[in-house]
Amino acid sequence: QTSPESPQLAGSAFYALALDPSDPNKVIAATKEGLYRRESNGVGGFHWVKKKVGSDKLFSSIVAAHNEGLTTFYAAKYSGPIYISNDGQTWSAIGTGFPLNVRRISLAIQPNNPSVVYALTESNEVWRLDIVTGSSNKWRKINGSPKDLLGNQGWYDIAIAVDPNDVNILYLGGSTKESQGEWSGSLYRSVVKAKGA
Repeated sequence: QTSPESPQLAGSAFYALALDPSDPNKVIAATKEGLYRRESNGVGGFHWVKKKVGSDKLFSSIVAAHNEGLTTFYAAKYSGPIYISNDGQTWSAIGTGFPLNVRRISLAIQPNNPSVVYALTESNEVWRLDIVTGSSNKWRKINGSPKDLLGNQGWYDIAIAVDPNDVNILYLGGSTKESQGEWSGSLYRSVVKAKGA
């Protein structure tokens, strides 16, 4: 159920849920109606409360990481930008240089490392943001993503994950592919390497 002051979610869509690694009662939802946070309803239960974030369009991805006593959430709005929050209540756009109008976006982060976040876009581009104190925190495009990863179904078949032990290893999932008469999803293991000085 949603709070009385929030738009109802019945008949809508949840694109992703992010659980605070330090508190299983703290959950943020990326939905067709925007971002919602699970909160106490004051009578021993919980309800969903919508949070004002940007222009409140569809959000297609949400991830969370916990380190040194602090949880960080990242959320992707359909067509961008990417937002950051430490509580799921207050959100701000993060990083510079991220492309707009890329439609669906899927995010990935290690559960204990909030300083590196990846974004896979419907246009089959992979972007990386390294959070460095005192830096402009510019999004950088990762070259060499598989050309046949998403086909023409990035709006639907799109997934990205980071290896929990190596922030430079990515797993990318995409559209169905025909192989020897059978149909299956595309899955790639990718290694990110620094280029230049």
